[in-house]
Amino acid sequence: MSHETSRRYTTDEVSSIVRRALNGRAVAETVSHADLLETARDLGIDPDRLSSAIHEQDELGEIEEAREAWRRRRKQEFVHGHLRSYLIVNGFLMALDLYISGGSWFYFPMLGWGIGLAFDAADAFFPSEQRIERGARKILRGRRSDRERDNDHRVNVDIDLRRSEHYSS
Repeated sequence: MSHETSRRYTTDEVSSIVRRALNGRAVAETVSHADLLETARDLGIDPDRLSSAIHEQDELGEIEEAREAWRRRRKQEFVHGHLRSYLIVNGFLMALDLYISGGSWFYFPMLGWGIGLAFDAADAFFPSEQRIERGARKILRGRRSDRERDNDHRVNVDIDLRRSEHYSS
């Protein structure tokens, strides 16, 4: 017992131990903000430092979610747009060629388009980190402008409500 109370842990060990303990919880998948504050206080973590770490985690979580959203959207665009068009058009050309000439030329457009489709598939399923980052930033900019537009709308509604209250009195 004295060995356990006198043992010292590195920051990485503490992080790993706490993560394992949280993963083993049977009650919930999340920790409340109050529980997080209490745990940090028990560990001697400065509340301002904890607040800063929470803010950093929120930003990291948002960018990671945007990266995943961009990857999903890129794959969906490939499958629902490019691949579907390739199959429909080339299927039609193949049927037309087989019906008219017995199948002497349909493979030329199929092969040419297929090469381009292969490059597009590689880009959709194995994008560079730079493309992922650029796509994620674009998604985040769109979300921010949506939030600003929503906030502007709320302000305008509040102003309109105040005006109508003013004129009705």
